[in-house]
Amino acid sequence: MKRLAIHDNKLELETGEMPVKTKANQVLVKVHAVGLNRADLLQTQGLYPSPDNSNVPGLELSGIRTDTGDAICALVSSGAFAEYIYLDPMQFLTVPQGLDLTAAAALPEALITCWLNLVELGGMAQGKNILIHGGSSGIGSFAIQLAKAYSCRVYATVGNSSKFDFCHMMGADQVFDYNQDVFVKEIKEQGGVDIVLDILAGEHLNQSISCLKTGGRLMLIAVMSGSEARVNAAAVLMKNLSIIGSTLRSKTIEQKHALIENAIKHVYPLIEAKKIKPAIDLIYNIEDFREAFARIQSRQHQGKILMQF
Repeated sequence: MKRLAIHDNKLELETGEMPVKTKANQVLVKVHAVGLNRADLLQTQGLYPSPDNSNVPGLELSGIRTDTGDAICALVSSGAFAEYIYLDPMQFLTVPQGLDLTAAAALPEALITCWLNLVELGGMAQGKNILIHGGSSGIGSFAIQLAKAYSCRVYATVGNSSKFDFCHMMGADQVFDYNQDVFVKEIKEQGGVDIVLDILAGEHLNQSISCLKTGGRLMLIAVMSGSEARVNAAAVLMKNLSIIGSTLRSKTIEQKHALIENAIKHVYPLIEAKKIKPAIDLIYNIEDFREAFARIQSRQHQGKILMQF
């Protein structure tokens, strides 16, 4: 079978043996497509090793169960970039009605990340104001749509103005360049936000803190601008703010399954009603993985990058 594997911090397409079942309840899945995430790029660079020490990256996939023939998508900790994979059925998501099998590969990571951070931890509800950094990413574009489906006012930031139209198309009310401090002033003048979904951190962390209302929550899910920052602790204290970090990769299968069940119950009706759709940037063949990785590293993508077997 084909798979992408890391050797000496280099990703190579290789032909390997079929995977081996390690638990009795596991099901063999024929992978159809996979979603590419920045975590995969970091793992390839030796900066974000997988919890199970796998040298095959990949956090999300769509495919066919070989035992039943059913179409599924799945959230995994590693190993998605392989033509076949054994998975626990608790990792499976059904494919929403109206979503094809390729597009389904763009769903798991964005769906569960946004559900966990905006709703379960962030407390998003109708009428809230939400700031989403990196609004043109796969997660960011899904978050914009989810927040609008919850009747929230949505502010989004991106790295350059060429992505403004895309974020507006996803439903953002206002879009800013996060490299320009003017967005902080404008958001504060409009009353601030209740939740920030932050993939930036670093030098931008205090911008997010400044934008929050009293009692607001900063949901930290990535550190694209750096893992260290000088925090305005006085502002956190005086405004009674919460800074909450979360990552899916380290959660147990049981924890992920609970999130999957809740997200399917509450968000799938919005997807099937066409209020939310995973945004897809480009689809590559697995043999063209170097182009796909170059695309995500360039930060020029708008939506999720996919690769097909």
